[in-house]
Amino acid sequence: MPPYQFRGARQPEEALGQAEEVAFAAIVLDVMLPGIDGWELLGRFREHPRTQNVPVVVCTILPQEQLALTLGAAAFIRKPVTRQALLSALDRHLRPRSRESG
Repeated sequence: MPPYQFRGARQPEEALGQAEEVAFAAIVLDVMLPGIDGWELLGRFREHPRTQNVPVVVCTILPQEQLALTLGAAAFIRKPVTRQALLSALDRHLRPRSRESG
């Protein structure tokens, strides 16, 4: 079984709706979205009680890492995204750190 399960959304409103229903471990967000600006969606995730503490990994072609981190992203990956870069970002924010507990 893969280390992570994926649940996708094609529309920002769909992502917000899913966040109401599912307790996500992490959110991977492209900021170039139809309708709602991705930066606005990131802000909504940061303000919502269900997602405010969920790590958001921003993946975009835009060179705006500092903006993403300032707005509350846990990580930033520049497109094109490799499988290894995405898994590394998720691992950093989701896997327990055994060295810290011992």
